[in-house]
Amino acid sequence: MLHRTVLAFAAALFMALPAHAEDADPNKVICKHNDTIVSDADMKAARSILTVTKAADNMTAMIGTLVPNLIASLRKSQPNVSDDIANELSTEMQAELIKREDGLLNAMACVYVSHYTSEDIRQLAAFYQTPLGQRMIALSPLIMKDTTTLGRAWGQQAAEAAVQRVLAKHKKDGNKT
Repeated sequence: MLHRTVLAFAAALFMALPAHAEDADPNKVICKHNDTIVSDADMKAARSILTVTKAADNMTAMIGTLVPNLIASLRKSQPNVSDDIANELSTEMQAELIKREDGLLNAMACVYVSHYTSEDIRQLAAFYQTPLGQRMIALSPLIMKDTTTLGRAWGQQAAEAAVQRVLAKHKKDGNKT
């Protein structure tokens, strides 16, 4: 199970990574997720957004959460896996993800370039350097945490209401629940 999960994750990362085509302009990058050809200037500008928003720091934190979760899934699906193997796999996965971090950052930059114009990217980079942009960066994790909590509660309330309606309907119709 973990083997398939890790392979699927690795395949998804590989498919998202940008590539330099051998016969293409060396000053352009081909973004694999949508075959967009991007100038080095646009990639550099998009990467500057990722730098100023601390995307690499967030990615490192994500890896610190992802790997233990994958190992926990492994232990659940394969309870006979030894501690030594689980620890070694954890170390290797973490090292491999960190080694590939730059490629994922390039893929993320490709996503920005595919959704924003060159001018938009330059303006975003400039905005994130302002005091308000820096405040937005600093508060984003807290806002994400709070909105995730709100969204979870909202979804649970909606699900509970839907379940109650369905159960009431089936009870009224004489169906067993």
